[in-house]
Amino acid sequence: MTKEIKNNFPGEFNDTQDTTVFLETELVLQDSMSADIVMAHKLKKRDLVLAKIVDQRDIAQYLAHLLGGKKEEKVVPLAIAVDRIEVDEKKVKVYTIFSPRVVGISILSIEDKVKIVKKERTGLFEKILGFFFRKKGD
Repeated sequence: MTKEIKNNFPGEFNDTQDTTVFLETELVLQDSMSADIVMAHKLKKRDLVLAKIVDQRDIAQYLAHLLGGKKEEKVVPLAIAVDRIEVDEKKVKVYTIFSPRVVGISILSIEDKVKIVKKERTGLFEKILGFFFRKKGD
């Protein structure tokens, strides 16, 4: 029996990533009207940011429509929680979780300032999502 490799954008195939779809995303950076910003390297898990799905693959475009990140062929940002970040001297790689097997990846400069959404995740839909995304020990 052979295993089909679905999509492994950031690296080599391994058993833990065989059904995960990685999407190229862009985080909304500071704009002139934004008061709630944080340096990219200071983002933390569960920070709520705005992300646009900019991946041009067919599967990415399909998922963008399903998730609400595309309206009439226009890319719109989605409020999404940061799952983890990786920081080196020059760049920050930010992972966001759109669903259990759909992960967004944004690569930013260490100097970039990211717009943070201050809205509390208290709606019923957000509570349900939080329940499923919570890891043991969190």
